[in-house]
Amino acid sequence: MVLYRYGAMAWVWRVLIGLGLAAGAFLTAAGVRLGSPVLILVGLPLWAPGLFFGLVVVVAIDRLDGDRISAESLLFWWRSLPRERLGPGKVYLYARGRVGRRWYAPRAWVRVRGSLPLYVDLLGQIPNRKALAAALGFAAQWNQA
Repeated sequence: MVLYRYGAMAWVWRVLIGLGLAAGAFLTAAGVRLGSPVLILVGLPLWAPGLFFGLVVVVAIDRLDGDRISAESLLFWWRSLPRERLGPGKVYLYARGRVGRRWYAPRAWVRVRGSLPLYVDLLGQIPNRKALAAALGFAAQWNQA
């Protein structure tokens, strides 16, 4: 059963992450080959955010048989997670800019015991809002918002 799909924007993020990872790999490899710690120190920080967000941002969630969900990340990593490992989810409805301007940007962070968390952009395609909220453990919080 389909619970969530991020949509075409996922491909924009995949390209940007791929470019960051490629640039980081190039700079790190050049630094190792040339013996330049500066190039290595410039290349390594490009890897960390790309890998983290590429593995945490969810582009698809499906309910599997029983009490499990399947989640796909931006970097095509599929995880089959039992419901009891999903910790409390936290929903954020607004984002704030540097000068205090707020805009509607609903998203959720869901803890996963023993693994990386799940980040879900709630502006994606959600066929059944209640089923997604119940599966990820933020039903009460999202219904109050």
